[in-house]
Amino acid sequence: MEELNRKQTQGSLVYQGLSFTDYHRLFKLNGELFRGVPSIRYQFCRDLFNKGIMRELITKKLFVETEITSLKFDPYKIVLKHRTIPFVSYPQEWCDLMLKDAALHQLDFCIELDRHKLLCEDAHPLNILFDGCQPVFVDFGSMSPIPDDCTHWEWFNYEQFSRAFIYPLRLMAQGYGRIAHWLLHDYEHSVLKSDFEALTRRSLPGLNLARKLASRFKYSARLHTPEKIRNILEKFFFTRKPQLPDSFNILQARCDFLKQIRQEVENIKLPSTQPKIIKRSDGLLLPELTSEKGTSSHRIVSTVLSDLRPGSVLDIGRGSHQIDTPLLAARYQSKVVAVNPDETNARNLYVVAKKNKLPIIPLQINFFSPSYDLSNYWFKPASERLRCDLVIALDLVEHLIKENLRFDLIAERLSVLSKRWLLVDFTPDNDWESPETRALQNSGYTIDSLIDELIKRFRSVNKISSQSEHPVLLLCEK
Repeated sequence: MEELNRKQTQGSLVYQGLSFTDYHRLFKLNGELFRGVPSIRYQFCRDLFNKGIMRELITKKLFVETEITSLKFDPYKIVLKHRTIPFVSYPQEWCDLMLKDAALHQLDFCIELDRHKLLCEDAHPLNILFDGCQPVFVDFGSMSPIPDDCTHWEWFNYEQFSRAFIYPLRLMAQGYGRIAHWLLHDYEHSVLKSDFEALTRRSLPGLNLARKLASRFKYSARLHTPEKIRNILEKFFFTRKPQLPDSFNILQARCDFLKQIRQEVENIKLPSTQPKIIKRSDGLLLPELTSEKGTSSHRIVSTVLSDLRPGSVLDIGRGSHQIDTPLLAARYQSKVVAVNPDETNARNLYVVAKKNKLPIIPLQINFFSPSYDLSNYWFKPASERLRCDLVIALDLVEHLIKENLRFDLIAERLSVLSKRWLLVDFTPDNDWESPETRALQNSGYTIDSLIDELIKRFRSVNKISSQSEHPVLLLCEK
């Protein structure tokens, strides 16, 4: 066994994210992701692998690829190695379709665990990451055996699951998507049932069988018994827990309960604003309104991607580039994160990426809003988890200029998100039509002003397109 002590790992071992809340500590060592398993969970962990349960979960793409290593790291008796998911994203950044897919994945994971007499102790969406458009469960510490003497047939974490998935999805289905996304920032509570009922002015029925049995008994008693006897029976019934019949199959009931919740999630109808998909001559399934690939900007982006071959691309462009640029980057084998503040645009790209099975994660984020901080003390900051080799920001600068953002802020944020390159464009003033935007040019909003700020943060800034009546493309390198 290879043993690691604290002196050997000093400076190279970094604990990850919210792992401090878990006894199964997650850490990176030499760029790879590991998890320490405490001694109290040693045999359970061994059984998961020896009985082939982990192999099944991984084969069915329910859990991230994981293996037992030969490492020993005090105080952990077992050290696991996880495949690193390229990008960490959070539930408040997912579009509604992503949140629904994550909810269904959580339930599929729980149903599979139940088959092996295991349960998932945690229903928080932070335990799920998106690998491209594929949700995957990543929290090993959430799995536990179901006690032999367990009499619970319902899912222990149904209430947490409802707050994290069902209530937000129902709010989104009724047009309260912006509120639902903001409530998902609340790590501890997410969307409470009272939040949903206050916003929609309707109550949600529970799924507790005992309460259903009680309600049926109460209704039957009212119909068929005298008032005095009925009052005695109701008082007795509601002060004692209803007993299930001896023939009640707890294992089957638990599985049925999970399937019932899954059907409930499946039936949630989200806004029907998905794009009409057509099949292009090259085989790609794309939205009907996707721009033609013959535009000058498209050809330049294609050339840049072909020359640089970046391993990862962050696209934060606007306008017509919001779908075709991420698709183009993915076709050059780059892992792609595409962010947009509009949920409809994020949803449209998710539909397209999922249909084409492309390594693209669309996220609903506005990096340039004061309400979104690139750094965060508790969670892994966006400036780390979403940084890419190449940042593509087309049609963005003009949009931000019209919102009165300064060039230094724009350049700083783009630089923080870029590991090496930035491709950005600037629309000449003769393309600006309104008096307001023309007035900005007189205030110093020129291509030279943008270059001055970029050169402070990048080693080189080169014009690769400078036609007077078209956007000027700048390729920057650190």
